Amino acid sequence: MFIQHFWLLCGLWCATVNSYLVWRRLQPHVAQGAFSGQQVNRFTLGLSASVLIPMLLFWAIQQGATQAPSPNFLTWSNPHKHWALALQGLMWAAMLWFVFARKGDQILSTYVGVGYKGWVYKLFFSPGAYRVMSVLTVLSGASTAGYNLMHG
Repeated sequence: MFIQHFWLLCGLWCATVNSYLVWRRLQPHVAQGAFSGQQVNRFTLGLSASVLIPMLLFWAIQQGATQAPSPNFLTWSNPHKHWALALQGLMWAAMLWFVFARKGDQILSTYVGVGYKGWVYKLFFSPGAYRVMSVLTVLSGASTAGYNLMHG
């Protein structure tokens, strides 16, 4: 059962727990006036939706696949495997669009990087770090998917 509902369970867990932890971490900064409660709520709701919605879509696609014993969509039957790959590509494109075209690098740096200073901030939480991480995420994911499809 766990494997068949992995994407649902993972989406619910990651979206709710992660968003709650981020929301909780930002509360002292709301009290200090760095952010309003509404800004933090909007950010954490967007964070939650960006995790939950794609995972629910993966789960729905997996439920329709005739041979989907694993969460690894590269093993799913066609056309479900192709739908999942298209969804993954769409998610990568959306991430790059958000980071580069919608100033998502600055948004993430502002909310997630608040309170960090020095080399830790520069390495992990600066806008430049988010740009680099988003490109590396797409490159590593696309190369892995491509390799598995060609040698699968």
